[in-house]
Parts: sequence; C-alpha cells; structure tokens
Amino acid sequence: MSVGLKDIAERLGLSEATVSLALNGNKIVKAETRIRVQKMADEMGYIPNSLARSLVRKKSGMLGLIIPDIENVYYSELVKHINRYCQKVGYRLFVSISNNNVHKEKENVLAMIENCAEGVVIAPVNVSNFNPDYLRYFKTNSIPFVFSSSRYEDVSAPYVMCDLETGMYSLTRYLLAEKGYRSFLLLTGPENVLTLRLRENGFLRALKNEKDVSNEIVRVQAVDYDTASETIHQYLQQKKKIDVIMCVNDTMAIGVINTLMRQGIKVPEDVAVTGFDDSLFAQISVVTLTTVVQDVKKIAEGSVDLLMDRISNQTSANTEILIPTHIVKRASTEGK
Repeated sequence: MSVGLKDIAERLGLSEATVSLALNGNKIVKAETRIRVQKMADEMGYIPNSLARSLVRKKSGMLGLIIPDIENVYYSELVKHINRYCQKVGYRLFVSISNNNVHKEKENVLAMIENCAEGVVIAPVNVSNFNPDYLRYFKTNSIPFVFSSSRYEDVSAPYVMCDLETGMYSLTRYLLAEKGYRSFLLLTGPENVLTLRLRENGFLRALKNEKDVSNEIVRVQAVDYDTASETIHQYLQQKKKIDVIMCVNDTMAIGVINTLMRQGIKVPEDVAVTGFDDSLFAQISVVTLTTVVQDVKKIAEGSVDLLMDRISNQTSANTEILIPTHIVKRASTEGK
C-alpha cells in the first residue's frame, strides 16, 4: 500500500498536521522534529504527491520506461518498440534517461511515481554489483516494475532479456568449428557488468578444452565507438597476430573495422571482426558485420506484457524470461 501522512504520523506519535508542516519545511515545527519526520518519510518510501498515492483508486493510462543511454542504438530501438507496443495496447509512455548514473536513475524512479505511472520498465544502468535501495519506493507506492535487457543481480524482480551467454557461445563456436579461426581477441567492458560478463562467460566456455587456440581479453571503461577505435589503434602497435576480434556490441565492432581499414588492414582477409546486437549499423557497415541478433522487439513486447500482468495482478511470481538469440553471418568473417 502507498505510504501517507497518517502512516508517518502514527509511526512517530505525531499529528498528521505536524508531519505535513515538517515535510514542507515549516519552521513552526522544531528543526529536530523536521529531521525525524523527513528521516522516517525516507525510510518508509513516502512520495509527496497525492496523485501518485491515488493510483490505487484511479488509473493514469501511462507506463514508465527508464533507460541508461539514448545514444546507444540498442536502447533507441528498445524505446521505439516499447512505445509502439504501448500505443497498441492503449497506454501512453513516459521515458526517462539515466545517463548511466545511479543518482539520475533514482531521480527517474521518483519522477515515475510522482507522474503517476501505473508500472515501470527499467533497463538498469551498467554498474558493478549495485543494489539500488530506491527501488523500494515502487513497492511502498504499490507500483509494479520489471527489468528489461539487463537486471540488478541482488534485486528479486521479474525480468526479460536475451540469452547473452548462449549467443556469444554460439558465435565463438561458429568461428572455431566452421571458420577455423584459432587466435581470438575479445574487446569488452568492465568485468562485473552483468550483460558483459554473460557474453564473456559464453566466449570462454566455447574455447574451453580447445587445443592450439589462443585468446586475449581487453577491457575498456566505455563500450562505445571512440573507445573501441582508440583501443584497437593502440593494440595494433604491439603487432600481435590475431585472427578475429570479437566485440560485445556492434558499435564497437564498427569502430574496430574502420580503424583496421585506416591502417591498411583488410577485413576479413587479414582480420575478421564480429559484433553483438544486429543493429542497423551491422547491416550498412562498409564491411557488413557478422553478429548475434538480440530480438529487441520481442524483449520490448515481453517487458510490457509482463508489466501489464503485474499491474492486473495476474502474475505474482518473479518471472524470468530469456529470449533466444541467433547468429547472422555476413562479410566480416568470410576471410577463410
């Protein structure tokens, strides 16, 4: 149930009027009492908005979506498909961007509640081992939420995401068994980011027990075009022999391809390159990109369906949905 002034007042043994004045910073209430009231309000997940608390009585017709990065083509696609599906099922969509910042994500959570979202889809920020206590505000205000595309491992909540580990495993096995590549470089990000770790797990599992195969993992802080381009530029100075460079997303792979070509290195004749996601960039690159397909449309629609089930109380368990992936074979691995 939603937390109201009465709940805080009863917990502290104060009147509702005193609690209201304290939360509004009225100096008629002693500073010590104002601090006590604000601390209790925070602990109980109180949101100072009567419309948000009235959701149990009135439907707003709006769902919320929080994403970490609108410039990332994957999340742009996710917004597009969730918005289309919301329109199809009769909901409006309120989108907030956290800029991969936990403090901004907290602000967005509060904004969703204050703007009366009936439920919220969250694509979490990419932060290592992070357990956001502010998600409890959803529970205290009776607003269901689901994770989409990733999740916080320590938070018990429903989620929809692709089977990333199997996707990278299948791609690596294809490069080994069908293409005959023996020397691998994986270009990835921070080790403890869940979605990246799952990809890495699939990569390493595919290479396990393989003889006469070498692999190297290079980690960067930002999994974007510029970082990938600069990292590969520096890596080339070492003059190491490598058969294939595997990237954890398509944007990085395009940065790698363009850098290799500027250095006079042919793709795929000299070095093969792969991505992950199957974004539009993979299809229109100067060398079309072999990649793993994440079905963003299925993730989007599955996330909204799961959220609507939670809103209508049809689903009480913390459902876990993994969407299958598959490989698209293109020119960037046709060197052998």
